[in-house]
Amino acid sequence: MISDVHLGKGSHFRKHGIAVPYQILEQNIQNIQTLLDYFQPQELLFLGDLFHSNYNHEWEFIPKLIQANTETQFSLLLGNHDILPEHHYEKAGLQLYKNQLIIAPFCFSHEPLADQALGHYIIAGHVHPGVQLKGAGRQRVVLPCFYIGVQQAILPAFGRFTGKYKI
Repeated sequence: MISDVHLGKGSHFRKHGIAVPYQILEQNIQNIQTLLDYFQPQELLFLGDLFHSNYNHEWEFIPKLIQANTETQFSLLLGNHDILPEHHYEKAGLQLYKNQLIIAPFCFSHEPLADQALGHYIIAGHVHPGVQLKGAGRQRVVLPCFYIGVQQAILPAFGRFTGKYKI
């Protein structure tokens, strides 16, 4: 499972006059393909925000990725940025889930949950956790990280063009 890829975000920003390198899209797709090649999963579950906004040409990379990996079932737990009409996801070959997905002992959710989801361990995304590292010469870098708690884990944003919430 991966969370918060935000494909299409670069084109969304470019459409509004903000220069964003096209290579970000290519790197995100290549990173997903590298994981698929290495792990050869039966299923890949996106925990929301696979696509960032309204339809743009970057969407077309998703059906191509799915068609190139027919041995893997692709599933999407809809996130707050997954706003395309459902037929786009279904036509691409994505299995859709609208709220939480429970596969005991886990409850998968796009957003972290306040409760224990009826005794299930929660795995979520949405927050984009990051950690800031500081060096002796005032160097600083913020890197994505996993937040692992007693009742819930929050995955880092998979996409390269996302912000990070420092924890």
